[in-house]
Amino acid sequence: MWSIAGLQDAGTGILQKGALAVVYQQEGERPGVAPYTLNSNGSLSGTWTSLGGTVFGVETWRRKK
Repeated sequence: MWSIAGLQDAGTGILQKGALAVVYQQEGERPGVAPYTLNSNGSLSGTWTSLGGTVFGVETWRRKK
């Protein structure tokens, strides 16, 4: 579980060979998928969309200090 903008998401991921694949779902919403690439600085960059989606989001995850 994680929280984004006050909304709860449930999901799971698999990290393998420098790639992270995540599936997620907010309660009452369509599930989504997000593949990420592990960057040399330790951040993760990826694209996400929901099931049947035609709009994609792009983001980079960085470790909090």
